[in-house]
Amino acid sequence: DFCSTQNATISKLKVTGNNLNFYDASGKSLATSAPLLDHTSYFVSQTINSCESEKLEIKVVISQNALPANDFSFTICNDKISITKIEDLTKYQENLIDNSSTYIFEYFDQNKNAITDFKNRILSLGLNVFYVKISASDGCYKLVKLILQLNAKPEINLPETAEFCNGLSVD
Repeated sequence: DFCSTQNATISKLKVTGNNLNFYDASGKSLATSAPLLDHTSYFVSQTINSCESEKLEIKVVISQNALPANDFSFTICNDKISITKIEDLTKYQENLIDNSSTYIFEYFDQNKNAITDFKNRILSLGLNVFYVKISASDGCYKLVKLILQLNAKPEINLPETAEFCNGLSVD
């Protein structure tokens, strides 16, 4: 199984070895950079001392977004009276995918621009949308959303002193 890193079901196979020859099902020679198509058989042989081995079949099944990662939303109450809060986005990795330490994470803003300050990201009041690319060591990845809602710390404005008539209530 291979994973697709694009919208189409194509990928590239990385094979190590010397003098490898790749073929499609009709026997046509393929370049090592030829895209692989889902549910297609390819063949490979090796030439050593001018002798070519038998062709071995490789059946390609490409998994779309096979990583078990999911979008995650969380509401944060600001701990101070301010319109911003600094947040470490890496603390949500385990919410995006189990065993997060085995994956590579890249962070992007809502316009999908790379974020370099993801450990000290400034959140603004309201919805903060991030995209997180989670990659496995085999090159498979999945892009998920991390949505952080920053709510303001309630501010109560009461007078220092107030006079009330006995028996009356105040809302």
